[in-house]
Amino acid sequence: MHGKVVADVTPFFPSSFHHPPRNPAEKISSGYKATEYFHYLFGLGPGIFRAILPSKYWKHLCKLICGVRILVQRRITGSQLREAHSQLVQFVEEFENLYYQQRVDHIHFCRPCIHTLLHAALEVMRVGPGAYTTQFTMERTIGNLGQEIRQPSNPFANLAQCAV
Repeated sequence: MHGKVVADVTPFFPSSFHHPPRNPAEKISSGYKATEYFHYLFGLGPGIFRAILPSKYWKHLCKLICGVRILVQRRITGSQLREAHSQLVQFVEEFENLYYQQRVDHIHFCRPCIHTLLHAALEVMRVGPGAYTTQFTMERTIGNLGQEIRQPSNPFANLAQCAV
């Protein structure tokens, strides 16, 4: 049912959203794109997980989503950056309480990416908003260049001509 809900929202995504998320029950392990994961979790997440997750877990997830949504904007004010940092610090602290609980036998729940969230807002101050430093820009460029390869016998001829 969850996968169907995700698939049913596809017609409502504008074409500028690259690839809207497909049914994760069918596609998540077979070619799900990075932008699909992003829109699935950070775009649809608050709405589609509210009915599934217990309140404390849903509120916890929303703190992550709030912080990340701010950090990937093209323009971020100082107050927004402080808010993102606050939300992400709360998320990490609650993550430790909800999942890790300072227990050695639960240490496998703590991934380095969770700790990295504590530094995300500081990195935005240092290198700029996430919209300019994410992998999506490179993936899009690679995709565009891949479309330019048209001749199986000499695949890079058209690409070289476009570069010229």
